[in-house]
Amino acid sequence: MEYRVGIFSLTELLGCVIFSNERFQQALESSSLVFIVTALELARKKPDSLKGRILRAARGIFAQNGYHGATTRSIAAEVGIDVSTLYYHWGSKQDLFNGILQDLQMDFEDCLREWVLRSKTTPISQCFDLGVEILGPFFLNKDVVRVVMFSFFEEDFAGRDWAVQSQRQLVSTLRTFVEKRFGPEAIVPEFDVAILSFIASTLTLVGSRSYLASVLEMDANSEEYRDLVIRTIRRSVGAFIGSIVKGDHRVELGHHDAV
Repeated sequence: MEYRVGIFSLTELLGCVIFSNERFQQALESSSLVFIVTALELARKKPDSLKGRILRAARGIFAQNGYHGATTRSIAAEVGIDVSTLYYHWGSKQDLFNGILQDLQMDFEDCLREWVLRSKTTPISQCFDLGVEILGPFFLNKDVVRVVMFSFFEEDFAGRDWAVQSQRQLVSTLRTFVEKRFGPEAIVPEFDVAILSFIASTLTLVGSRSYLASVLEMDANSEEYRDLVIRTIRRSVGAFIGSIVKGDHRVELGHHDAV
C-alpha cells in the first residue's frame, strides 16, 4: 500500500520538503494534516479501537444524512461516548470527514491496484468482468455509495475535491489500460465522459436499491438481490465497453454487435 500523508504520497511529500513546495506549506499550515493521518492509520490497523469505532459510526451517519445533516453529537451518541472524547480522538467534524474520505480512497486504490495487477495475466475478454468482481463489493457498500453519490449530486459537497480526484484516477486507469492493450487509436473521443456517465448510472442503480427492490418485490438486503445487481452491472459493462472502444477491438473484448 502506498503510504500517504493527507493528499500527498510519500514520494510527493519528500519532494515537497526538499523543494519547499508552496502547496505543501499551505497544507502543513492547516492544523489537522498530520493528526488526521495518524488517527486514520491507527483506526485502520485496529478497527475495534475507539478511533476505529468512531470512524465506522461516522461513515454511516455521514452517508445517511450528508455532511451538513450529520452532527458530532449524533456520532458520539452512536458510539456511546461524550462529544469531547470524539474531538480528542479525531479533532473537528471536518477533520473526521476528511479521515473518512481518505479511508475510502485507500480502500478504492487497493481495489484498483488489485484489478490492474490481476488483469495483466487475464484474457482480455475477462478483464472487465474481473473489474466488476474486484470493485463490485466496494461500490455495493451502501455507505460508500451514498458518500460518493453526495459527491456527484450535491453542489456544496464538503468532499468534492476528494470525489474529483478519485474519479479522475479511475478514468485515467481505464484509459491507460485500453491504450496499453490496444493502442491510443482504440480510444473514442468521448471515452472520458462516457466512463463518468457509466459510473453515475451505476451509482444510481446501487444507491436506489431500496426503491428498486420494492418495485421488484425483493428484499434489498438479500443475496438474491445483490447477485441480480452484479449480473446487471456485468451485462451493462459488456454493452458499455462495446460503445467506447473502436472497431475490431470490440470483438477482442468479447463484445459482438447484434446482427
